[in-house]
Amino acid sequence: MVNKSVEKSRTERIALHYKGLISSLQSWLELRIELAGHQYWERILQNKRIVYAVLFAGLSAVLAVTFISVAAAIGLGALLGNTAWGFVSVGVVMAVLAWILGRSVVRPGENEVTAIDEITDKKNGRDDTEQNK
Repeated sequence: MVNKSVEKSRTERIALHYKGLISSLQSWLELRIELAGHQYWERILQNKRIVYAVLFAGLSAVLAVTFISVAAAIGLGALLGNTAWGFVSVGVVMAVLAWILGRSVVRPGENEVTAIDEITDKKNGRDDTEQNK
């Protein structure tokens, strides 16, 4: 028979090794998380110039469209006899363009859903194009 003190010392050693393994895994995970954070921060710093350039270009484009719209409204107002009519006409044109742009963005998504429904119906043997016999 094995002595109880020997069994106890074995279990204590196993428990100590287990605790050491757990603490090593915890420290490894903490270091891995810290490394991932540093890697993402480096990517952000590398792309900082690109982000600034895109933001500056976007702001410049918005300002350009604003000034062109105001100039067009004033010019149309001079042609139509009153500045208000110029601003109204430019506003209507912009509203129509926004509506067209909004519809063109929404419509492809609807076509995708319809196409996916048709594909799944054909795969499941429910083809509505053929007459059911």
